[in-house]
Amino acid sequence: MIEWSGRTPRAWQRNALPVCLDALREGVRGVVHAVMGSGKSLLLAEVIARQPSDARILVTTPTIALVEQLHATISQRLGEPVGRVYTLRSDVQRVTVACVPSARRLLDRVPDWDLWIADEAHRTECDSLTALDLPAARLGMSATPYTGDGRGSLSLFEREIVRYDADDAIRDGVIVPPTVYPYTGGAEIPDDATGDVALDIVCRHMLERHNPEGPGIVNASSKAEAESVARWLTAIGWPALPIHSDHHDRAERLEALRRGDVRCLVHVALLVEGVDLPWLRWILCRRKIASKVRFAQEIGRVLRAAPGKTRAIVLDPHDLFGVHDLAGVARLGELIRAAEGERPDATGNGGQVDPESLRPQTVDGATAILRHVHRTLVARGSIQKRPSRTWHKMPRSDKQSALVSSLAWTTHKVPDGPWRAGLTRACRIDLDRGDTARLIDVLLYLRRKRG
Repeated sequence: MIEWSGRTPRAWQRNALPVCLDALREGVRGVVHAVMGSGKSLLLAEVIARQPSDARILVTTPTIALVEQLHATISQRLGEPVGRVYTLRSDVQRVTVACVPSARRLLDRVPDWDLWIADEAHRTECDSLTALDLPAARLGMSATPYTGDGRGSLSLFEREIVRYDADDAIRDGVIVPPTVYPYTGGAEIPDDATGDVALDIVCRHMLERHNPEGPGIVNASSKAEAESVARWLTAIGWPALPIHSDHHDRAERLEALRRGDVRCLVHVALLVEGVDLPWLRWILCRRKIASKVRFAQEIGRVLRAAPGKTRAIVLDPHDLFGVHDLAGVARLGELIRAAEGERPDATGNGGQVDPESLRPQTVDGATAILRHVHRTLVARGSIQKRPSRTWHKMPRSDKQSALVSSLAWTTHKVPDGPWRAGLTRACRIDLDRGDTARLIDVLLYLRRKRG
């Protein structure tokens, strides 16, 4: 067996391996939180390879596609037969990769395992996996190690043992930084326009204003919406195709996008987990996303690094980056709630949507500049991350207002231009509590800065 399958591990993978092995030896039920595209599967295979040669190891993952991907990675590392269990396949070996919906059947048939490793660990809160049936030795891996459906935290694990988040990965060149464009006004929206009509007007305005280059994706809430939005985009000069579970030519549609035959694909849920399309350059977040899990995964599709790719464009008409962020809240025990109806129904058709709920969110230009400055300073390591919290949308406190007033003078340290103008205006307008906290971070940084 060749260590790391003959590949050179990234620094975070090399550093994470002994942490994972120590946690397993000490009986800690830990989770590795590593951003999408960072190479969790390679680490997973290496952890397995370092276990005793007679250890029986169960790996679970939520989809058949991911079973096949992990099977290939682990097989290459071990050089021995690796089992696969899903709907139409039941091949059990010493090391077996099982689809989560089929795990119940496997555990009833083969109950004795020495180690359980959960890929996409946020999907373990289900009837197929219960604590009584699973070995005490366990390790979880996920880019989003928290639930997104309102049911609670990850009950089958104890704590996060490794964190490699978006800012770490951006600094290492594993993913590219997002350039986020919220809607800051400028579209001509009739006073009597319904929310869905206003969203169409704003989306068109943002596409024409920012004109993202290369292949992109647009999200939708249902198959019917994906079809209609793709027709609408094509009609306004942005050739598009829908892509969802009814399409048996999904690979051909993805290839048409990669070749440039169309400018974007409109998807429902196909481009969330287990999809590696590093050539994607932009996303239009037409759908409101209440779940932090879904948000991180969707944005993560366009952040994967590729040759010649220096950034990813995010068109954000609902101000999702004002609600979520890529730092997330990835500590076990914290409850992340999703809005009712966040997931499509079993048919993928979704439920009835109130047109007014689709109305876009206008963000003051100064707020947009503030957030951009804050993200830039976080990426540089100049200030700490500020994960979004439930209180961020509350009115700012009197203490915050007083602190902003006392620090507003520091904006003169910024060179004359849009950043100074934006930050100066941000000190004068009524920001919510979260954006005020970001502003204070920036102002404190400026106060420390010489000159």
